[in-house]
Amino acid sequence: MENVNQLIKQVASPLTVGSTATSAPTTTGTAVNTAPCWIDSRLNCFKVAPNGTLDPVLRKAKEMALQFLRDLATCPAVADPPGHWLTLLGPVGTGKTMLAALILKAWKERLCVWELLPCGVQQWRGGRFLSVCMFKDRVRRFPSEVAGYIDLLVDYPLLVIDEIGAARDPSGAITDRLFDLLAQRIHKFTIITGNISFESLSALDERISSRMIRDQNRVVEMNTIDYALPQSGGKRQTND
Repeated sequence: MENVNQLIKQVASPLTVGSTATSAPTTTGTAVNTAPCWIDSRLNCFKVAPNGTLDPVLRKAKEMALQFLRDLATCPAVADPPGHWLTLLGPVGTGKTMLAALILKAWKERLCVWELLPCGVQQWRGGRFLSVCMFKDRVRRFPSEVAGYIDLLVDYPLLVIDEIGAARDPSGAITDRLFDLLAQRIHKFTIITGNISFESLSALDERISSRMIRDQNRVVEMNTIDYALPQSGGKRQTND
């Protein structure tokens, strides 16, 4: 079974600062207009009964993930289709990143949108996996190119933002830039994960937490155990 790191490597591609966000893709493909049967099988490796007993929390999270993927796949094929956000919250090791990466992988297999970068490399433009720590590092290293970097991230049909709230930001500068990104992704399909509870959302910048729960955005709290850790019934390696 694929683990999280393997999935991220499959769905992540280099994002070259300075590449043109508006350049035309070399190959395009669009989503179908009816909920295709291929969707249900794409999340099969996400187990909802990892120790042999159904975990209702994991089942609900998988159902919400499938619905998000259906919404994405059946979205009208227009330049700027209406979308919403799916936020997965909960303790470390409960499968949040795995679920987000599986959705992105399924979308990558379905939608073929490629852009030729100035360096001659083709980059998939259908979606992007972005950790908050990665975002923080890029913003700090290339402050003069932040605006263009955010424009590129805004342009993706699907964006996964992993581990929101994980990066320390005493000055608030990174938080401001993250808010800029999220504010421009309103009504765009976005998945957010965070190792926090729903009650702890107030610990985030209120501008960000407000965006996460408003309108049609959905929040799923995966408040369950880490099945990869030794339990009374022995060690189980799942949803890692």
